[in-house]
Amino acid sequence: MRLNLSSSRRPDWNPILVVEPNSEVRRALVRALERDGWPVIESNSAESALIGHQQVRLVVSEVELPGMDGYALASVLRARSECLPVLLTSGAHDHIDSDVEGKGPLAFLPKPFPPTSLTTLVRAMLGAPLSSARLQS
Repeated sequence: MRLNLSSSRRPDWNPILVVEPNSEVRRALVRALERDGWPVIESNSAESALIGHQQVRLVVSEVELPGMDGYALASVLRARSECLPVLLTSGAHDHIDSDVEGKGPLAFLPKPFPPTSLTTLVRAMLGAPLSSARLQS
């Protein structure tokens, strides 16, 4: 797991956890979130995300992970923080087909998607203001 805070403009906020096994996709997700000003923690598996787990503001996770899948990861993290927002992504699924325990927002973003779809959805889930400049980029 790696912590990226280089472009953080929101140091008072807990980071977003990105869990994605494909390193190229993970880098693209992290870049999009950092460009939007979010501090990010990244991991290539659910197990490594849980080992180094710190309090996070939101989880962005691929559904299809080696070992524990994204649904199980979301449930474990929500057992620790019931209202944690979770955004699941997948290129193999087109909807959420499992209940994830907890009361926080739960969303699904099918792959492939443009970076603006990710950042717009993250901002909506966290109640952050939507900027028209960011929506057009």
